[in-house]
Amino acid sequence: MTRSDNLMSNFSLRSIMITLFGWSIIIFLAIQALNPYFAERNFRDGFNTLSVSQTDLAIQYLERATNQAPWETHYQLHLGRAYEQAITKSNTNELKYAFIEKAEKNYLNMIALDDKNPWYKNRLANIYNQKAELVRLMNPPDIDAIENEIDSYESLVESYTRAAAKNDHQNPLFQLNLAFYLHKTMKIDEAISLYKTVQKMDLNMIEASFNLADIYRNRQDFEQTLESYLIVKKVDPNFANIDIAIASTYIQMKRLKDAVPYLQNVIQKEPANFDALKNLAAIHTQQANMAPSIEKWKKAANYYKTFLQLYPNEETMYEFYIQSLYNSNQLDAAFSTLESSMKQFPANTNLIELKNKMEKM
Repeated sequence: MTRSDNLMSNFSLRSIMITLFGWSIIIFLAIQALNPYFAERNFRDGFNTLSVSQTDLAIQYLERATNQAPWETHYQLHLGRAYEQAITKSNTNELKYAFIEKAEKNYLNMIALDDKNPWYKNRLANIYNQKAELVRLMNPPDIDAIENEIDSYESLVESYTRAAAKNDHQNPLFQLNLAFYLHKTMKIDEAISLYKTVQKMDLNMIEASFNLADIYRNRQDFEQTLESYLIVKKVDPNFANIDIAIASTYIQMKRLKDAVPYLQNVIQKEPANFDALKNLAAIHTQQANMAPSIEKWKKAANYYKTFLQLYPNEETMYEFYIQSLYNSNQLDAAFSTLESSMKQFPANTNLIELKNKMEKM
């Protein structure tokens, strides 16, 4: 072979290598160019299957989308939701733990991509909270190593909850979330401060006022309790059990007359409400005792009658009912109710004593 033949051979080999390398780059770039398209297709399929709770299939689609567009936190956010849905649906603790770890890794990656987003930190805090609870559930409580592990997760819950509140310190939702955590972990003074901050930001976030009332009630500060409950009532008149809460606070403050309209509100909505009927009967009994009159005792008797028709096994209430009948001059009703209640509760010595007392009058 001549020298020119060797040169031609080397040139051909070099050309082939360069051509193959060039095509490899072109193919790689083409794949990379198509990845966002495939990522969006997989995301849409994942989003749709997640919305109908086909969790396993949704995870497959969303993991593909995340791998094809690893910079896109929007895909990862939905993947995190899919993992959390899987945690809820898992029927073994081991499977729950596996999905918790996947969710943890996913949210940590999102935070690495965007450290300023409070939502990611909030979700991660929730994952660490679930992890701590699950580790406690899966292991004996007397193992020091396990307790140390749980402590570390609970520390991370607080750390990320605080970080979320700090990242968006103008958002009352994250301040409220941190206040909830502090309240739960008995860091009460700091929780109070944050609840008040939430009130200043947005009074419509009534959970802050309701939880403040709970704290003040536990501290026996009924003025502050009432103030907080009244804020809730003003913002949402139909908030669950708010009328009962306000009425019970007035009762503890010995402002019985003020409690009555709130209890009557409850009865209008729930005619068989146990607490409202019982408290109304008790209030009218106290008012009749303080300023006796036939009409006041009749009102008390009517509430007791309604209550006992609905709750006939409430043994202790019969004595008060009979006494109110007697005091309102409904003597036949008082004695007949006494006889029937003594048959119903033959071991009740209070009823026996009441009978002896009434017969001597």
